[in-house]
Amino acid sequence: MDILVRLHKEGIISPEDQEKLRVHLEKYGDLLELLHEAALLPPGGYSLDYSKGFEMELPHLAKTRCAVRLLQAAATYAALVGDVDGAFHALTTAMAIPRPLQQEDLLISFLVRKACSDIALATLAETLGRITYTDAQLSHFQRFFASEYDPEALANAFITERVFGFEAFNDPARFMNARINWLEEVLPGASLTVVRTANAFGWFTQDRDYYLDSMERLIQAARMPYAEARNAFPDLEAGGGSVLTSLSDILLPALGRVIEANAAYETRLDQGAVAAAIERYRVAQGAPPDHLEALVPGYLDKVPPDPYDEQPLRYRREGEGYVIYSIGDNLADEGGTESPRSSREGDLVFRVHR
Repeated sequence: MDILVRLHKEGIISPEDQEKLRVHLEKYGDLLELLHEAALLPPGGYSLDYSKGFEMELPHLAKTRCAVRLLQAAATYAALVGDVDGAFHALTTAMAIPRPLQQEDLLISFLVRKACSDIALATLAETLGRITYTDAQLSHFQRFFASEYDPEALANAFITERVFGFEAFNDPARFMNARINWLEEVLPGASLTVVRTANAFGWFTQDRDYYLDSMERLIQAARMPYAEARNAFPDLEAGGGSVLTSLSDILLPALGRVIEANAAYETRLDQGAVAAAIERYRVAQGAPPDHLEALVPGYLDKVPPDPYDEQPLRYRREGEGYVIYSIGDNLADEGGTESPRSSREGDLVFRVHR
């Protein structure tokens, strides 16, 4: 919602916007109740037809993200009116709703889980600046974020992606029509015939081998610490200039960037767990710690490492607030400064304003 975007940027909300937010939540009150009830159930799963490969229908992904956005609004509104339990209830539900996606070894499901976690973490940061959760509530947040990251999730998603890609090589024409549409304009129906004829004569054999080799390297890189993996996976930028573009040009280019997204995902979850530990310390001591080492061993076993350089996550108090940050993919410590242009520039920041 635009209201939440303005609140994040400006730090304040007008009475008119707050009333609009209340009315919006009232409109979806029945849905919110259903979401809260669903969050109390054991995680289920969605019925998926893997035989469709890249054409698999996944309507639940967009609905999951929309549900988490609605719960973000509910948690934020509760914090604005000082309803600690309401904010906790909405935020824990937002954290629970994407759980069924953990069972889906699909790249798109992995990315939606990451997006939902990013929403939950942004909501945690926003609400921490406005209300004080109890130690028990903060402990719940800390346990959740500390256990949410699955180091095998991306590798498993790549394995499924490899299967889908291998199947695509059996009939490349379905995936390549858009790339050679100039041929369709000259001679309608020709592209399908040309691609299938080329495939029958082995045109795509070398390309398939390159694809499988690249996917194997990506799977291995997904299991490495990011500080090692960032230089281990292949350069997968699309090529060009051929009459028949390679199928790997269509399937591979974005996958290398997903490994960096996975590092950001791990970083954000660690920041959430550390923030909850900081808040538990603040509740007990009356102020945030001056340094993260003060949380060990009472609130943390150790300060989590920054996946980008394997040094401890950075931290700085800012008055009664604080910032937890990672140096990010550019490997430059910019003092907790986020880039407005790109997530691959600037630091990865979790900031609590007070």
